[in-house]
Amino acid sequence: MINDGGTGFNCRGDAANLGAMARAEIGLCAMNAGCINAASWTFCDYPDPFVREDGDTAEEKARYDVARFSGHGVDVRYNKWGLFRWDDESRDYSSYPDLYTMGYLVKLFRKGARVLPWTSDDDTIRAGGVTNPDGSASFALINWGEAKNVALVVTHPLDKPLRIYEYDSADPPFNAFNDLQPSKGLVAAKNGKVTVSVPARSMVFLTTDYQDCKPAAIADVRIVDGKLIWAASKESEHCYYRVYRDGKQIASTVATSVSLPGAKLDDVRRFVVTSVDRWGNEGDR
Repeated sequence: MINDGGTGFNCRGDAANLGAMARAEIGLCAMNAGCINAASWTFCDYPDPFVREDGDTAEEKARYDVARFSGHGVDVRYNKWGLFRWDDESRDYSSYPDLYTMGYLVKLFRKGARVLPWTSDDDTIRAGGVTNPDGSASFALINWGEAKNVALVVTHPLDKPLRIYEYDSADPPFNAFNDLQPSKGLVAAKNGKVTVSVPARSMVFLTTDYQDCKPAAIADVRIVDGKLIWAASKESEHCYYRVYRDGKQIASTVATSVSLPGAKLDDVRRFVVTSVDRWGNEGDR
């Protein structure tokens, strides 16, 4: 581990977690400065170029052998600036912490939104807010200081409480299946002011861009030829499925099946499949 000697974070762990906030701050700065759009480097890491697999062409195998004796070895990697890893060698396709800051920044700050002005006397706070074309409002707060309560004066009329989504750099909300973090609850405006508790060195999103509803149950869950399969959701706002075995999540997928080698027909009672909609609402499980 490499310590910077000042802030007490290391370049392999805490620095990456804080870097996710810094990159989101760039997005807020661009938005507040009037930029029409801004782009991240890549969505996924570029796949590793020198991994030998069954089915490689003769040309790919030759490239691998050249690299192996080039002096650089097979540890050569292309850019690693995505939201997701793409490491075929170790089968690692997990997310970087940036997913949990940039994910909601992109999701809640929509195309065609109107940017709201903001000011603060606290130089450890960065913020941004928009009203979306459908009338919903979204806000983001980045706190580089210690934990505190932040009072947000909202001039835009809010038709319901704000949902809260939190990214704490000391404990990023990693999900093994790269699901975005769930809501931390609701906060309502009082006399045009919203007060929210913000952890130290964290990023918090607040939004009315949601519907409080529950997706319908997924039907016809069964095991066929080593696969768990189910009937597709017919709801227009459906986004993806989560699969649970004995109450523990084992998959997130947009498909209508997952592979379960060796599973027996009677095992189906151990599984539950739920629908997740565009607002993150999940059906009963």
